[in-house]
Amino acid sequence: MERGGNGIYTLYGLSDNPFPQSPTVIIDSPDKRLNGRIFYEGIFPDKVAKFKELLEKRTNMIYVRGSQYVKGDGKSALMAHAFFMYERRQDTAVAFIRCTGRNGKVSTPEHYCREIIRQLHQRGYLWKAFGALTNMFLAESSKYVYARPGAALMFKKHNVPPDTLPFTRFTNISRVGEFAKVLSEWIVAKTGCSAKFTHELVKAYLERPATMEKEVIVKNSDKIEDFGDCLKILRAGGFGWCYFFLDQMEESLDIPAGAIGNFTSALRRVIEKSSGFATLVATLHASSVRTLLDNPEGRVNIQSFAPLDENHYVTLYPDDIVKDNRVVGLVETYLREFTIDATKPSPFDPQVIKYVAHLYRGNLREILRTMHHMIMSAASKRQQLIDMAYVKANHNEAVGKEFSEETYQQFMTSMQLGRRPSS
Repeated sequence: MERGGNGIYTLYGLSDNPFPQSPTVIIDSPDKRLNGRIFYEGIFPDKVAKFKELLEKRTNMIYVRGSQYVKGDGKSALMAHAFFMYERRQDTAVAFIRCTGRNGKVSTPEHYCREIIRQLHQRGYLWKAFGALTNMFLAESSKYVYARPGAALMFKKHNVPPDTLPFTRFTNISRVGEFAKVLSEWIVAKTGCSAKFTHELVKAYLERPATMEKEVIVKNSDKIEDFGDCLKILRAGGFGWCYFFLDQMEESLDIPAGAIGNFTSALRRVIEKSSGFATLVATLHASSVRTLLDNPEGRVNIQSFAPLDENHYVTLYPDDIVKDNRVVGLVETYLREFTIDATKPSPFDPQVIKYVAHLYRGNLREILRTMHHMIMSAASKRQQLIDMAYVKANHNEAVGKEFSEETYQQFMTSMQLGRRPSS
């Protein structure tokens, strides 16, 4: 809750402060200001259109590139928007992971695969595919066909992995271990998965699905191979395609030059495993692109399977944000999400929104953070209209910087010319 209570925003016909205090995408957050569900497609209309085209074409690897050397240019938000778009499709599996630097726990392609498998389990995709494959096997098996109605009812009742599966109660199959062995062998023959991974997954899911985490996901194994097996199981179990989003992959590339070869070699294996099954989408910024291209081994590994060319990337430019009142549309989108009295006018003079975008050079994270503090400050003062007069009089509190007449005049000149000046 904001300082002073959420009720202070009813002055503007709002239920709460519409803008995130710390604008970082947290995909599973219940707060729509943080999870990426609030998105204005008009902020990068051409880039959004190209991104959707690459996704729909099932491009093997898509890079969402930023032109800035700082965070906050909208890469994560664009990926989150796509994540939720595909999450709604019944025959599509999605995962969204947050990559880390080398001191973190999600810093290598092997780690990415482990986390993708974890999400495929936690989000129920592997469980759904396992249920479909089990029902297929029972339909084909003369020995176990009697268990088919009970198994179908069991998977319908337990549509997410339970802690313990009452398998015998539903199917009347008492020798679960023997059944697991036969089912595993059938899945291996049908999908081409490795016998070891398949047996461990089947055993965990037939007995105690809650142990999938300990017995399969975190167990020491070749996670890239396990990832490939999961993709085969998903396809055989009814999933036509997968989309996996690697947010902040640029952080993982902040490593010594000598380690780039190993990283890209592993990433190449992941791309190979994904071929025909999934699209990988990763963020990069300007310096991480140079890291990949300037390393001979890294360049060969990447360029041979997923080159950094127009067919594989979209680049976001901060200058686009101030075109055609786009930043005003962005702010209005956030306001609408929290509007409880539509008869009240917007609290912001559009010029103020454009001024903030100018101050922070089109950086979306700083724009949203500033709007959060600005409306909180104005609401606490019961300021009805947040215009330039108010901002200039309360500049440091409202926008986090001391007022500069020179910067303000540059902004006014850019408004008159209809463009943002270079600086």
